[in-house]
Amino acid sequence: MHHSDDGDLIEGMKDTLQKLYGDFPTSDLFRRMATAMHALGPELQDSTGKRYIFSYCPRWPELTEAAKRILAELDA
Repeated sequence: MHHSDDGDLIEGMKDTLQKLYGDFPTSDLFRRMATAMHALGPELQDSTGKRYIFSYCPRWPELTEAAKRILAELDA
């Protein structure tokens, strides 16, 4: 599920996610989340093609970088 405030929601859960999954940005769950959101394609892009997926998590840059890596793999 995607919502405009997902970044705030995920950042707010950072401590819990890290506790449950260790390094959450490299976890299987995060990979599955990014893969599912990637499948939505154009639904998660602005008019220039920039993807919204996890791009608004300024307090968790590792999450944004992990999402970029996963998306690049899926696009290859």
